[in-house]
Amino acid sequence: MRPKHKEKPPSGHPCAVEGCKEPGEYKAPRSRYDTGAYQYLCADHIRQFNQAWDYFSGWTRGEIEAFMHSAVHGHRPTWKIGSQPLFTAQQLRDGFFRMLGEAPPRASKPQDPRIPRKEREALATLDLEPGADLALIKSHYKKLVKKYHPDVNKGDKKSEETFKRITAAYAVLVKASERKE
Repeated sequence: MRPKHKEKPPSGHPCAVEGCKEPGEYKAPRSRYDTGAYQYLCADHIRQFNQAWDYFSGWTRGEIEAFMHSAVHGHRPTWKIGSQPLFTAQQLRDGFFRMLGEAPPRASKPQDPRIPRKEREALATLDLEPGADLALIKSHYKKLVKKYHPDVNKGDKKSEETFKRITAAYAVLVKASERKE
């Protein structure tokens, strides 16, 4: 017994072929150079399109074979095993933090004793360098608020705590910049 195929609902697009009145129910790439841009075609025109489609049109045999060889690895460069280290310790550490959704801790720098500890901590929380002006502080604050706001991360306690730290750090830095003016 063969399964029944459900009819596809119409896409709502007209056929891309000029003069055709049929609905365009089938997606087809516009060109081989931009396979992410689509046109919609009716059943007759998609049949003609598929029969005429040749991705490798105009390529030499060598170019086609090179494309096929690189397709095995997703068109990414590869190296002989053991010829290069896969990752440095720093890259592994940073990747681990990114995997957990956190920014990797920055390498510690000598601290300026003239900057109060609270300001240094606030700068680190907003990922800023000492001497950042108010416009830069605001832009970093806005970017982080959009990422960690409780409305965006519903029910995520970690994001909520991060949001509170960001808001407190922003208040410290704004107050410090007002004192300096």
